[in-house]
Amino acid sequence: MVGTPAYLAPETYTRSEYSPRADIYGLGCTLFHALTGTIPYESPAMIDLLEMHVNAPVPTLASRAPALADLDPLLARCLAKQPADRFASAGEFATALAEAQKRVVKGTPAARAKPAATSTPDQTPIAAATPPRRALLLATLIVAVMALAGVLMLLLRPGPPAPAIDPTPPPDINSLRAQAMAQLDAVAQALDTGDHAGARHLLAEVVVPAGLPVISARREALAARLRALTPE
Repeated sequence: MVGTPAYLAPETYTRSEYSPRADIYGLGCTLFHALTGTIPYESPAMIDLLEMHVNAPVPTLASRAPALADLDPLLARCLAKQPADRFASAGEFATALAEAQKRVVKGTPAARAKPAATSTPDQTPIAAATPPRRALLLATLIVAVMALAGVLMLLLRPGPPAPAIDPTPPPDINSLRAQAMAQLDAVAQALDTGDHAGARHLLAEVVVPAGLPVISARREALAARLRALTPE
């Protein structure tokens, strides 16, 4: 297990499987902490903290910061116990977070209709109230978490495919020795039959493995014999 326990997804505690949705859980914990000043689950005992992440109900923003209740559906999805119930990617999370930011800053919850602007013959339309300072602070925090989500998207982006590995094992020294000896036998046979041109061609193809002085000495002996039989 690697990471800060207060931000680790439940599956990190219960099994070794990992997916990007575990990072979505961590982002949810970070957003919760940024908005409320406290982490979702707190306990001085590690075993109790583990139990909370795995089994305790997802805490709500409404219980700690009622003005932020509109963000509870988004947080609930980030902090879902089952990975399949969370956002599938940092990009999907960032999109939902941007939409939630717009609703909170404008003060228009999803379930509430926007108030219509009013006007009089002698007045210009009355605009909606300026967002409170708390909403602007909230917007700043959300933008920061969105930036973190963007970094996560870059980190989780698939890299280039790994180079293919040749499954064929390299030949062992005995195989190389046998191959070289067979080539030298062919050279000797060509010399015995007077095929000097063939012997020269076969000798050029002989590969002497490193660390086999006997093979090297025999090749040199056959080369000397060929030179003797074909003086310039």
